[in-house]
Amino acid sequence: SGAALTGLTGAGLTLKNNGGDELTPSGASFTFATSVDSGENYAVTISAQPSGQVCGVASASGTVATANVENVAVTCYANPVLAVEPRFASAIATWPTTGASTYTLKGTTSPTCDLVTASCPGAIEVATATSPAIVPGLTDGTVYYFQLLAAHPGGVNAASNKTATRPNKPLLDDSVTALATANGVTYAGGAFSPVGALSYRGRSPP
Repeated sequence: SGAALTGLTGAGLTLKNNGGDELTPSGASFTFATSVDSGENYAVTISAQPSGQVCGVASASGTVATANVENVAVTCYANPVLAVEPRFASAIATWPTTGASTYTLKGTTSPTCDLVTASCPGAIEVATATSPAIVPGLTDGTVYYFQLLAAHPGGVNAASNKTATRPNKPLLDDSVTALATANGVTYAGGAFSPVGALSYRGRSPP
């Protein structure tokens, strides 16, 4: 029956065994064309990831016994799609779930720094993040670059697109005489009155 392949939806996945015998798998299982003799070693690796996904190999290496090796398993996961919107001195990040064990939201002020592997300037990290994730304490007028890392079983990590946003101070006209913030949302208007413990009395902006 061959080795197992699950979760593959994108095109372009390429596997190798012992550095060669390249294979483009499809379906629920795969078998390399070149057999490996009993007593010889095997090592299955991914030479190219599929479009929009990242895959990992479990039980990837070992020694061939007297039967076919069928415990090798390749599992693929979707790369998360990240969207970030600016707020006043903050930003809000959202993404659809991809079934990851945990998500880590990373940010930087550098457009070229690799958020996956490098220590970036102006580094921001929100561990065990959940969508929507509010990132406070940003500088208005500064561009921030964000990326989401999704951790899956077996040490497989998927990275989202890198997206930019720039928080800005609001430009208020004469009709706005008060600002109030509650639950991470800033409201602007003519006046606010206290209604319960979670409401805030408006005050004129500086």
